[in-house]
Amino acid sequence: MAAALILASPVAAFDLTDCRLILQSFDADSEPLDTAVGDPGGGEGGTRADPFRVDYDGTVRYEGDTGEQPITNLSWSVDVFLIPTPFRGAGANEEQETSAEGEIDVSSAMPIKITGLFFVSGEVTGDERACRGSLWLRLVDDPPASPPTTIPFWIALLIIALGLVVLWQARPGLVLPVREVR
Repeated sequence: MAAALILASPVAAFDLTDCRLILQSFDADSEPLDTAVGDPGGGEGGTRADPFRVDYDGTVRYEGDTGEQPITNLSWSVDVFLIPTPFRGAGANEEQETSAEGEIDVSSAMPIKITGLFFVSGEVTGDERACRGSLWLRLVDDPPASPPTTIPFWIALLIIALGLVVLWQARPGLVLPVREVR
């Protein structure tokens, strides 16, 4: 079911409902890497064909707004491949703010270095309204990590070792002829 939702996701635009979001990624040297813009009419970048590129050792700056109406008593969350992540929170927004901006240090937010293409969705919901959207993100590592320094490498090595043990245990044993005792 989840695969069907991912495959059926929009590929033409970085689409948001009732809000606007501008994302800019920077590499480890603070050089601009990519930009993605999402709004209700569809935006640029963040599609499966043109994913938003993010450097694992870099940062992502964001600017978002909800137009003229604020979202109060809000909660927000981010999912990856429709699976909830620890990136979530809540707030009252007593100041009636309609915009937010900030910067995320990618490696601090993601303690495990796994690069590749990810379908990321998120939402901000509140008393009056909600803002939802999704985009495709390509997490890159420049320079690429040496395989022995990554967790997936050690997991794969463990699986191979366990497989070899199972194969060794399943080998045909030495069969000795049995003499019948009378």
